[in-house]
Amino acid sequence: MKKPTPLIALVAVFIIVLSCTPDNVAPHPMVGLWQIQKIFQQGEELPLDDCALLTTSEFRSDGVFLERRFSMRVLGCSLANDNGIWTDTGENRVRIAYDNGNADFQNIKFTIEGSNMTFSDGDGSETFAVILKRID
Repeated sequence: MKKPTPLIALVAVFIIVLSCTPDNVAPHPMVGLWQIQKIFQQGEELPLDDCALLTTSEFRSDGVFLERRFSMRVLGCSLANDNGIWTDTGENRVRIAYDNGNADFQNIKFTIEGSNMTFSDGDGSETFAVILKRID
């Protein structure tokens, strides 16, 4: 019987090491489905109707951003879908770019406390703040 060559042994060890490497890297804390709770502009809370409160934003681990935005119409709630990409730019800041070109946020600060996430101006000007709640 032949003895295994060193190359075959090395390949076997390499396969064993790769199979033991954990595939579960913790996702970014923003990854998940979030529902709108409150919006502030210039420090004043904006009124949100029942339809607006159905609005959700989903941040996927592959950088895709999906938004389901509801608004009040005469016959009930109307749905508009938007999508784009989001990128963590470091220091609790993100860039969100919509595929349709309607919005492009370069320097959004995010803070996550428990199941709530707050988006605000990255420059500290407090022009706006959006509070979302994790629902999945």
